[in-house]
Amino acid sequence: MKRFTKITAAVTAAVLALSMTACGADTTTFGTINGVTIPVGIYINFQYMAYNEAVSLVAQEEAAAAVSSAAPIVPDGSADVASVTLPFIQKTVEGKNVRDWITDTAIEDVREFAIIDQKFSELGLGYGDGERESVINYIDQNWEYFSAELDELGISRESYEQVLLNSMKRQEVFLHYYGKGGEREVPDDVIKEYLLENNARIDYIPMELKDGEGNLLKSEGKAERMAMAEDYIARSQNGEDFASLLAEYNDYYDTLIAEATPADPAAENAETAETPDTDELDPNAEAQVITNDTTITKDSAFPAASVVTRAFEEQSAYPGQERYFIVEDPAGEYYYVVKLFDLLADTADFENNRETVISTIYSEEFDELVRSWLPAQEVVLNDKSIARYKVEKYEEMYG
Repeated sequence: MKRFTKITAAVTAAVLALSMTACGADTTTFGTINGVTIPVGIYINFQYMAYNEAVSLVAQEEAAAAVSSAAPIVPDGSADVASVTLPFIQKTVEGKNVRDWITDTAIEDVREFAIIDQKFSELGLGYGDGERESVINYIDQNWEYFSAELDELGISRESYEQVLLNSMKRQEVFLHYYGKGGEREVPDDVIKEYLLENNARIDYIPMELKDGEGNLLKSEGKAERMAMAEDYIARSQNGEDFASLLAEYNDYYDTLIAEATPADPAAENAETAETPDTDELDPNAEAQVITNDTTITKDSAFPAASVVTRAFEEQSAYPGQERYFIVEDPAGEYYYVVKLFDLLADTADFENNRETVISTIYSEEFDELVRSWLPAQEVVLNDKSIARYKVEKYEEMYG
């Protein structure tokens, strides 16, 4: 779980100044943290991640600056492009020189890596079912594709594996505090409230407000289509399967189109010739069931923004209830017959979403908790390694 906020430069500098001293000329290590030697590959891995993050942040900052102000004009009348042509490594990100930002960020990431390893062990935690094996299998299957690049960067397979496993350890430490039975356990009511505010589960039938030729229906035709929509709702409430009702409507509209389309004798003959003998059809083959059952989010516009808005209005007004409604899209081209489910009716689904929801809500708070553990670390930085593995290498390879 990558943290979303950064410790301030002043705090970082103060902590490092108090705890770090140079060690020997061996550049195979990052240094030691609480007496544990950290391979330099761990540092390089986080340095590379910080480089990519810096590239993204610089691009965002420059795009924002370009929107907020026009390029300055120099005396000869041309635009001043110095800020555009400045080498990336000399630019700034979050008010700091890119090179320093990447180095400081990578060092902090290594420190968090170390504290997570320590907490994982101290708390007696283990991986989830098959998690460690999945990481090893992933590396086994893909190592040949990216090993050359990692080797050029100075990242060994062992270091790469440790970083991936550490991300799983971080999640297990997070769940120790925020999961069931944890010191900061998240109540079910908080999870339910978040789910209901941000998600809704619907099924729907999009009914074209057009005739078979594609012409928009007049008032009488729309009234007939509305009556059909209301009938679908009544039948669903009486137990008919919504997918069957969708299939019925699709057949109805396909027939309208077919009846409005002039017959093509040549096409009919070809279709007849290609129709397989019923004896050749697989009697055990199951008909494909088409459904529009889906979970939508509050900021989505699918299947239509008007449907999303109405769904969340209904869910807010009638939490825990199954609801039906009909929405006409603003363009007047569709009626949407919508079935809104009780999002929390399936307890198994609720439990499956628990970890995702608490991670979304409390990840930043957990990041702050992790950073609060860092000042107690005894860090001895191998400045020879920091000096050897320069940020410029990434510009040479990827810039």
